[in-house]
Amino acid sequence: MMKIAQMTQISLLLLGFSFFLFACGKSDEERRQEVLEKIDALEQEAALEMAREHSARLALDYAGTYKGTLPCADCAGIQTVLQISQDGTYVKQLTYEGKSEEVFESKGTYTWNDMGNTITLEGEDAPNQYFVAEGMLHHLDAEGNRIQGQLAPYYILRKQGE
Repeated sequence: MMKIAQMTQISLLLLGFSFFLFACGKSDEERRQEVLEKIDALEQEAALEMAREHSARLALDYAGTYKGTLPCADCAGIQTVLQISQDGTYVKQLTYEGKSEEVFESKGTYTWNDMGNTITLEGEDAPNQYFVAEGMLHHLDAEGNRIQGQLAPYYILRKQGE
């Protein structure tokens, strides 16, 4: 959260910026518009900082093992087990139900997006992103969007009790 000292600095900066604009000989409306744009930009930056501080990465106990059966075009479903560790590593196991008993395992690292609410499994082909929520991971589409429609509930991996 922004400290009072930072807010004071921002206020002084805006005040100085306002005097500077006045001295530049611009019309009152131009100066007013520029000040409003600066204020909007600072408010957006503060909102983004607040969102980062209250992100899934910082606020949730996300590390653990998640399981679910994802939809599959040519099998009964993809049994998915994804273990996420706080050290930035993952282990993913896939079993194609009704096709084979073989377990496909991949390991690697993951990264967080700027908002701290989505992880990307590095080294995996897209779709390789998961939105992190309380007790679950939402498997995202290839563009990083939540899956919509009737199948949406099937793209959720649920955290297993430890």
